[in-house]
Amino acid sequence: MRCRAFATLIFVFQCFTLRAQPQDETNKRPASEEQQVLEVNRVHQEALLRGDIAVLERIYAPDVVFIGGDGRKWNKAERLEELRSATRTVRSARDEQAPRVRVYGDTAILDFSGWAEGMRNGREFKSRSFLTRVYMKRNGNWQLVHQHNSFF
Repeated sequence: MRCRAFATLIFVFQCFTLRAQPQDETNKRPASEEQQVLEVNRVHQEALLRGDIAVLERIYAPDVVFIGGDGRKWNKAERLEELRSATRTVRSARDEQAPRVRVYGDTAILDFSGWAEGMRNGREFKSRSFLTRVYMKRNGNWQLVHQHNSFF
């Protein structure tokens, strides 16, 4: 009888202890939001490879800021003009590390590393970089608001 009462007490204690533990906010978020951000990022990457300015105009927020691996800073108009004029083209790109997404309300942070090859100002380039992209959900759509590259 004492053993059964002790076991019941332990069981009840564990139930309350497990309920009281904090839950990771990312576990509460529906997986679909992370998947939406990954999909927008995939479309972004493909549009860069194809030079699809119309798609990039929709993905880039009006106030987007780009920071290059060389420390250079661009806004949306400057970035799109660079792509339109073909002073920079990306021939191939591949992820070295799968993108990791963390969603905080209407903001998502995505980071990954990868390789890119192409032409910039008439010169071949091959770069390996770590990228951080920040997306915000505006009017139901995820848009890129910030990108930072670090070459390594």
